[in-house]
Amino acid sequence: MARKLERKIAVITGGTSGIGLATAKRFTAEGARVFVTGRRQVELDAAVAAIGPRATGIQADSANLTDLNRLYARVKADAGRIDVLLVNAGGGTMLPLGDDPLRQPTRPLITPIHPASHRSSLRSTSQLLRAASGIGQPRATSLAMP
Repeated sequence: MARKLERKIAVITGGTSGIGLATAKRFTAEGARVFVTGRRQVELDAAVAAIGPRATGIQADSANLTDLNRLYARVKADAGRIDVLLVNAGGGTMLPLGDDPLRQPTRPLITPIHPASHRSSLRSTSQLLRAASGIGQPRATSLAMP
């Protein structure tokens, strides 16, 4: 039976746990070569081991434009294109029920990520995505609020 993602190149940000890790495993089972990112090297190494030999881990923080540019440069050098881009990175904090997250002094409730970094990230990938599609300018949708 043909695999749906045979010979496809996928990039998954936040691929070390949860939905990102599960997606990376499924994509490789369907034949894709997967580049996954994570902020912490230990977790990234564990995720790559769990995903298998078709995975490459790249330490990167999706809120850091320098990290994103390094990610896309690596993908371009190693694979030459991106067929699937899953922007999945996220974070959060668990608090006891009833605690007010606005009164937590150690961490902000929301990590600010300027919309310009999303646009720059999409610009960085557009040439790699265009090379894969063969149809000109790809479409990208962002759910980030300005």
